[in-house]
Amino acid sequence: METDTTDTTTIECYRFVEPDLTSVNGDVTWRIGEWNRTTGPVRCCANGLHVSPTPRDSLRDVYGRRWFLAEARGEISRQTHKFAASEMRLVEEIPEGVLRRFAVRCAQDALDHLERRHPVDARVRQRIQAAEGFLDGTLHEADLLEASRAAGGLAASGAPIGADTGRAVAATIAA
Repeated sequence: METDTTDTTTIECYRFVEPDLTSVNGDVTWRIGEWNRTTGPVRCCANGLHVSPTPRDSLRDVYGRRWFLAEARGEISRQTHKFAASEMRLVEEIPEGVLRRFAVRCAQDALDHLERRHPVDARVRQRIQAAEGFLDGTLHEADLLEASRAAGGLAASGAPIGADTGRAVAATIAA
């Protein structure tokens, strides 16, 4: 359900932008630390500067390749996992390595949940472990690629793996 408020305080939030600091949707060019403003009534998914309240929520709306901590203020229109504001600024870029580790952690959490429901092919967990090892510097890129091929082979094998396992494989490869 959407609610509208006007807020004079800043709200910490998260958003993605393109490498050149433009928005995928709309015509905003961002400058780190500078406030952008929109005109007209703010309505989520219709008008305003859109953002997510949490890092996890921001992964539902990945529109760009660079991830930022942002601040919003002014007129606010909220939905479940995002909101639009009349004013917003990018505060600090979140390093790509943090995003990669976050993705690996999300894949791990999803796999843990999935394994409580039914057995999962070991190649899926091995892919997550390879990603962790690569990020920690204990595995080389060749090891990571081999684990990716193995996990991808599970999905390509034609074996009935089910939608949940297919999603887990996709998440581990993306991580």
